[in-house]
Order: sequence, then C-alpha cells, then structure tokens
Amino acid sequence: MILLLGHCDDALIREVSLRLCVGGPSMVCLGEPELFSGTPFAFEQRRSGSSGYIRVGKTTIRLDEVSGVLLRLPRLWWPSADFDLQDQTFVYHECSAAWFALLASLGCPVINRFDLAWWLSDVTYPHALAHELGQRLGVPTRVEPPPDPLPPRILPAQPGEGCCSVYVAGQALIPRQPSDAAASDWLAQHSFGLARWQRESGTQLCRLDMERRGCDFFLQHVEIFPLLDTEPAALVNRITDATVEMLA
Repeated sequence: MILLLGHCDDALIREVSLRLCVGGPSMVCLGEPELFSGTPFAFEQRRSGSSGYIRVGKTTIRLDEVSGVLLRLPRLWWPSADFDLQDQTFVYHECSAAWFALLASLGCPVINRFDLAWWLSDVTYPHALAHELGQRLGVPTRVEPPPDPLPPRILPAQPGEGCCSVYVAGQALIPRQPSDAAASDWLAQHSFGLARWQRESGTQLCRLDMERRGCDFFLQHVEIFPLLDTEPAALVNRITDATVEMLA
C-alpha cells in the first residue's frame, strides 16, 4: 500500500496517482483535512521497531503494509474554530508531532522524510538545508536571508532569474532546461556528497537552484516542495517516473 499525502490538484500527486492506477500497487490519497481531521491512527514504538495502523474510511491499513509514502502537504490546515485559539494551537502542534513520529518510524521509503522543523513551519528550515548541502558539496551558498517580517509558513519558490535549476529525485538528476545540463553534470560529479545529504536530511525529492560563475557553481536555494503545475509535460513525466521508481 502506497500513501499519497497531498491534494489531487497537485501535479505530482496527480501524475503519480495515474501511474499507480495502471497496474501498480494499491494506494490511497489523503489531503490535509482528511489526514488531520478524519484519519484515526495508532502506533507503538519499541526498540525492535514499531507497529500500529491507519484507518481510512472503513479500511484499516497496518503500518507494515505501507510500502511507500509521498508527502506533499501544503501545510494550510488549521484546527476547527470550535476550539479557542489556545486549544487550536495545541491541537495543531500535537497533530503535527504525532504524524511526524509515525512517518519517522516507518521502514519504507518516505518522500520526503522532513525534519520536525518542517512540520512546525519553521521558515528557516530550507535555508538550513541549503547550508548543509553546501557543506556536503564543498561549495559556497548564496542564500537570501529570511524576509522581515517572516512569512507565516514555508512557501514554495520559483527559480530565480539567471539561475541553473536541477530536479533531484532519488539518484536521478533532471535539468529543468537544456541550458541547465552543465549544472546537472556538475552535481553528478559530486554525487557522493549529494547522496549523503539526502540520507541525512531525508530529502529525496527537491529542486536545486544554482548560480554559475565560469566553471564554478554556487548554491542559491533548495526547494523542498517544487511546484510542477507550470512545468513542461515532458519534464513532469521524467520527475514522475523517478518518483514512482523510488516508491516501487
């Protein structure tokens, strides 16, 4: 059973769902309101592993039946106004922490297995990831500081003008445009450091935006929730294929 945690109007969720519908493993797709307000679950963590279940409608899915997770939640959900503000805040953080713990306990692929900072909408999280990746690649980072005032949540960003962008999906390096092939080739030469960063951060799917100066590259941004709705169909197909391969 593959869990697609995201909304069906998200291009990647939609395309992966279509692929899996054609002779692939069984799956279930849950958006944020369903996940946080209508999906009971229970799990127990032990030294030897974890066990438990997720209940979707009338179907109970044991955690050991989950073979992969694609996590694409926009983080827009907020508890019902039936609670006062203090209780809303408590429920929000408790739900986030519980789902974080459940997904962290799974032994199957989770794309992406975000840190707790993402679940708690820490807007500095992408900047920290970029600096960590820069250290692994041995390149300087030219990351813009967080804006003032800070946004209410982590917002997806489009590539900046003049940058080279490469989608990373597991081991696949996919240039956003033909002119970005040099950046993809450069990343391939640094695959060991990139793979180590992926393991440490749990980030298997992202877009890397880089600035080129001569033969050198500088890391500008790590987009952990790349929006694909306006990307060419051929590019979306390649990213989808690589994502499905990670989930298989």
